[in-house]
Amino acid sequence: MSLIQRLIITTWALVSGCYGQSDVIDRRCCVPSHFRCTMDVTGGYTDPVSRTTSYVDRKVRLYNDYDLNATRTDTDVTLPSGVTFVHSELTFYDKHISFKVDGGQCRTDHITDAMQDKCIPADAVLLRTSRIGPTGHDGINVDTWRYITSDNITILRTVTSNECWPVYQTEYSVHKGGYSEMTYMISDIELGKFPGLILTPNICIKT
Repeated sequence: MSLIQRLIITTWALVSGCYGQSDVIDRRCCVPSHFRCTMDVTGGYTDPVSRTTSYVDRKVRLYNDYDLNATRTDTDVTLPSGVTFVHSELTFYDKHISFKVDGGQCRTDHITDAMQDKCIPADAVLLRTSRIGPTGHDGINVDTWRYITSDNITILRTVTSNECWPVYQTEYSVHKGGYSEMTYMISDIELGKFPGLILTPNICIKT
């Protein structure tokens, strides 16, 4: 199955048959404060200047620490030459700093982005509640919410109904003539603190 087919099917699964319910539902939902998981990331974006479209299809290991307002991602990268390496990003949102590590090299970037909200916003719309997995007691009830961020990104966010564990998310936006759509399929969630994952790498510490 091609990337485009997978993206269309995933987006359709999120939105089909669920727009009949448009009331804001008062159901407080916050993801766990500390968890790591694997994300299958697919999507694409169009550059507003060159009008070229780029596609994304990768697997990312994510760790979220909402107490420290920090995240870490590790992505396996394979170059056309066949060389492989791990691209790591360690972001401290309160400090507005992101460390990016590739093959023993570190780059420090100043950021203005905020960490994704831990809780579903109060004005989010509950599109539907559905069931995934096998029939019977082994299935999982999930809620799909829709909301728009302050920077005009539309997000469809699906979480388990009882625990509010993330399941998948689609986000899309149009900005200055460019279009972006990304889908994140989440698996292998592990709860708990992993302080070793958010230590500033030695190669990023200036002496």
